[in-house]
Amino acid sequence: MNAKKILSAFIISALVSTLIIINSPITVDANFIPIPAPTPAITIQSDGSINPSSSPITCEGNVYTLTENITGYNIVIAKNNVILDGANYVLNGNSSFAGIFVQVQNDVTIQNFNIHGYKYGIFFTWHYNYGSYQSSNNIISNNTLSGNTYGIYIGDFSFNNTLLANTATNNTYGIYLDATSNNVLKNNIMTFNSFNFFVSGSSSTGINDADTSNTIEGKPVIYWVNQQNKQVPSNAGYIALVNCTNILVENFTLNHNGQAMLFVGLTDSIIKNNNLAENINALWIMYSSNLTITQNIFSDNYKATFYMVSSNNTTILENTFKNGGYNGTESPQALSNGAQSAIWLRSSTNNNIHNNTFVGNGEGVSLGSSTNNHVTDNIFDQTNATAIHFYDSYENNITSNTITHGKGIAVKIWSSQNNLIKSNLIANNTIGILIDASSDNHVLENEITNSTEWGIQIKSTFDSSSCSTSNIIIHNNFINNQQGDGLDVSIPGVMVILGGFIPGLSNIWDDGFEGNYWSKYQTRYPNTSQVPGAGIWEIAWVINENNIDHCPLVSPYQSSNTPIVTTPKLTPTPTSTSSPVSSISPSQSNSPSPSSDKTPDVNQLSNLFTTENMLTILCLAIIVVTIIIVLIVVRKNKK
Repeated sequence: MNAKKILSAFIISALVSTLIIINSPITVDANFIPIPAPTPAITIQSDGSINPSSSPITCEGNVYTLTENITGYNIVIAKNNVILDGANYVLNGNSSFAGIFVQVQNDVTIQNFNIHGYKYGIFFTWHYNYGSYQSSNNIISNNTLSGNTYGIYIGDFSFNNTLLANTATNNTYGIYLDATSNNVLKNNIMTFNSFNFFVSGSSSTGINDADTSNTIEGKPVIYWVNQQNKQVPSNAGYIALVNCTNILVENFTLNHNGQAMLFVGLTDSIIKNNNLAENINALWIMYSSNLTITQNIFSDNYKATFYMVSSNNTTILENTFKNGGYNGTESPQALSNGAQSAIWLRSSTNNNIHNNTFVGNGEGVSLGSSTNNHVTDNIFDQTNATAIHFYDSYENNITSNTITHGKGIAVKIWSSQNNLIKSNLIANNTIGILIDASSDNHVLENEITNSTEWGIQIKSTFDSSSCSTSNIIIHNNFINNQQGDGLDVSIPGVMVILGGFIPGLSNIWDDGFEGNYWSKYQTRYPNTSQVPGAGIWEIAWVINENNIDHCPLVSPYQSSNTPIVTTPKLTPTPTSTSSPVSSISPSQSNSPSPSSDKTPDVNQLSNLFTTENMLTILCLAIIVVTIIIVLIVVRKNKK
């Protein structure tokens, strides 16, 4: 076979492989349960028989009754219209998968069980996809669940179920509702669970009928739907507000829930002076607007302390965020459902994050696919990852913040354009500002000092559409940053497909009159002189051939907006008196107003590390390798 035939075969093989990868079905749902059901199992089969037949379960019609305790087995219900009665016997899991597992069955009743030691005590979930593959209209009543990871888990499009008089105690999660709605919950008791109650609420799954007969540590669950002009009662143990307006939520201490507070479609409301600690998420907010969230203390919440999706015109003012996100430990960036930032905004617009204190969080503020938000006058201290991080976000203002003593990056701009980073004090972090695959951002009047690595780093990818270029970086003070052979700047070279290797695309470092202040300037250029009367040096500060500060400043730039270093306020004690809801209006906030009325279209957050994106990267790699081999073969043939 000659070289041309070999080359053609290789190209066809590569392209076919790429198409196979692109068109392969992807299963990424973490809650997907394999078929067949887990083993060892006692199964009530679709024909009504019990397998194995020696199992300690009797059957009379559609009623199946346990006759003794069971250890180490999963009970699987594969038949509709079944009543399974535990007769107060014990299912002891020894870390087995599920005490009782119902998949794609309807009209099932599970009652009178004591279930201990399973990953899932009682588990309803779906089959392979949406549509008719659901477990719905089931009843779970009078069961006691303890020592499980999940006491009761109803998820993945299982609707219209009823939970009556169950007790969940000493589980990791007591009752967990995931992507499910129109369920009825009455007289359920949740106590001493790490996280008592979790609702994965959205506009389609947030509506449930859960009245105050349900309790958490003896306090009632408040789950309001379509309520107006009210104040939440002071004794609540969990608060959910769905499609509500003009609600006051004030002076609560809520701990050990999935969310302390769930807000879906909430408008024109006040969340004030609450202390929310050791929850998965302190606040979960979706499709809400015109909220004022002020003077609250959030501490030691495990994932995104404040998770806000598709919500607008909200003021987040004078709150304290401490040790949020896996208790503030360093972990991957907050771009997935496991996010660990203190405030995580997705697809949200015109929000003001003003005058808050962030201490010891995993990340501080993360913006994904969000526009025209204002992050101003906040204090970030001892952040374990990135203090302010935005991805695929546009026209946001990051101004006058103090960012100190971080273990990671102070400000990271990733795949984002037209943002303003101005007058921030950035000191004693690993990297001051990282611009990655982003263009047309303005970095002005910041003081960036004592970074253990770079004052500023600008990175690009091989894709010309995502190169970091045309960023304006002027009037910044780069002082005593450690790396870079005196440069303070890192701009790694860019490999462009079929275009060779270039040392970083062009960014703008001066306005023709003034540039930036570089504390290491005289060390690098000891024989230079000043331009008379101009306040700049004669010799340009050269980063590389495409990035030159032609007008480096002789003295640090003096900005009236750059904050002075202050000691962060750690955990202020709330001081407030209750007021009628009618006396407080979100419009009374002192937070800054957006400076632009433009509201660009907002795309959904793209997680770089999803399976789909990893497959895309693999496909690109195959194409690149194919092109390289084509070029090599062509050159050899020419010889």
